[in-house]
Amino acid sequence: MTSEGSDKEINNHDKENDKENQNDRINTTIGGIYRPHDGINDGIKVDSDSINDGINQLNGTLQDVYNKIVSQPEIIATELMKILKIFESTVTRSIRELKRLGFIKREGSRKNGKWIILK
Repeated sequence: MTSEGSDKEINNHDKENDKENQNDRINTTIGGIYRPHDGINDGIKVDSDSINDGINQLNGTLQDVYNKIVSQPEIIATELMKILKIFESTVTRSIRELKRLGFIKREGSRKNGKWIILK
C-alpha cells in the first residue's frame, strides 16, 4: 500500500468519526429557541408547565405571607412577623418578591394603608 492510499484511508476514517460525532450530538428546541446539547443543562427538565409553576405557585414562606395578606389586607409587616414567627428581613424580602411578581401592591401609608391583591 502506498503512502497516498493510507492517507485516503485516514481521511475517510476521520470523516466517518466526524459524521458519528455529529450524529451523537443531540440538538433540542426549547420554547422555540434552538439549544445545542452542551452538557451544561443535562438533567434539568424543561417544559412549559414546570417553567410557569414557579411563577403561578408560591412556595413556603412566600405562600404563607401571601395567604395572610389576602386574608387580612390591612396587616402590617410587624404583625406578619409575629403571626408567622419569621424575621423582619424575611417579611421584607417576601413582600418585595410578591410585589415584583405582581401579586400585591400597597395602597396608603405603612401603618394605615392596605394591601391590594392583584393575583
